Amino acid sequence: MSFLKVNYLKMDEVSVIGASSTRGHFPIESVLGNEKTWWLSAKGTMHSDQCEEYLEFRLSPDGTIKRLSFVGVSIPPLPNGPVSVRRFRIDYSQDGTHWTKGG
Repeated sequence: MSFLKVNYLKMDEVSVIGASSTRGHFPIESVLGNEKTWWLSAKGTMHSDQCEEYLEFRLSPDGTIKRLSFVGVSIPPLPNGPVSVRRFRIDYSQDGTHWTKGG
């Protein structure tokens, strides 16, 4: 029954492949493991408390379904931190086109 096995995600296979917008302070890939850099959405993109800014990650280079046990988020330090969004949603897609919204 090994065909039912879903392997755990390996961080060295994770990549950032897109963003809704960016201020360009750092490359978007810097969010992967560098605690001294962060991603900020472009100025003026948050018009309400229901902001739809995002980062898009590829969790497997070949599209294989992977298992992960947690997702961590680091909030930027002052002065950027206080205006940071504190509510997050994880959406997912198996083909990169059709997305299912998470809770």
